[in-house]
Amino acid sequence: MKIYDVENYPNPLQARIALAEKKPTEKVEFVAVDLLNGEYCSEAFLAKKP
Repeated sequence: MKIYDVENYPNPLQARIALAEKKPTEKVEFVAVDLLNGEYCSEAFLAKKP
């Protein structure tokens, strides 16, 4: 499973806390997204969204 992560944002943090409690973190890949530089608007990122 991939979780697109933004540092210091509440929703990814809640996901990290829930995963830490259940301990399946080795099955999860956290992918950092840079919102300030508009990475979410890049062609590669938009191709992932329907």
